[in-house]
Amino acid sequence: MRNELYADSRDELKWTVATSTALTRSCSIRWVVMHRPDIGQHGEGRETVPAASPTVTRFFQQERQLFENGTQRDLRRISGLCQPLGIAIDMNMEPYPAALNARLAYITAETDFLSARAADRRDVVLIDPDNGIGRSGVNGLQFHEDHVPLVWQALREGDTLAVIQFQHHEADWVQQRRQNLARLLGLSAAAITPHHWRNVCVYVAPR
Repeated sequence: MRNELYADSRDELKWTVATSTALTRSCSIRWVVMHRPDIGQHGEGRETVPAASPTVTRFFQQERQLFENGTQRDLRRISGLCQPLGIAIDMNMEPYPAALNARLAYITAETDFLSARAADRRDVVLIDPDNGIGRSGVNGLQFHEDHVPLVWQALREGDTLAVIQFQHHEADWVQQRRQNLARLLGLSAAAITPHHWRNVCVYVAPR
C-alpha cells in the first residue's frame, strides 16, 4: 500500500470490510500495510462503491476534501475512521522490501508481534500488498505464497485474516484466487468470504 492511493474508491471497499468485520467479531485491527514508496500514480478513483458503508464513504469524502485544500495523504489518518467506531487499530508501517529474504524477515517480525499480543486480544489482521498474493521473488508488490501460512499459523482462534487481492490474469479470477488462498491456509474455499468490486477483492477468513 502507498500513501498516494489512500482514500480512493478501493479504500472504501477495503475499510468497509475491515471495520464491519471488526465490529461483528469484536476485534481490533492490525493493519499490515506493506508500505511502499509512491510512484506517481495517485488514487483518484471516485467511483460509487455499492456495498460501501455510508460511514466509510462519508469519512473518505471528507478526507478528499481536505486533500483538495492542501492536506497531505497519510495512511495513518485511517485512525480517524476507526476510533469513532470504537475500533482500536495499530499499523505496521515498516517499509515492505523487494527482496524475498527481506520480505521473509518482515513477515517474521509481524508473526512475532502477533504471537506476543495480550492473551485476550483478537484482531482482524489486514494484509495489504500492492497487488495481492503471488510468487514473485524480486519485487515488493506481492504477499509471497510461502509467507501466507506463516501469518495464518500466528493467528489465534477468534482472529480473522483479511487479504487484499487485485485482479489476476485468469478466467474467474475471484474464485481462482479464493481457491488458491484456501489451499495455502489448509481450508475449504467455502470457509473464505470474497468481497469483490471491480478489480479488487478482499478475502476474509476467520481463524
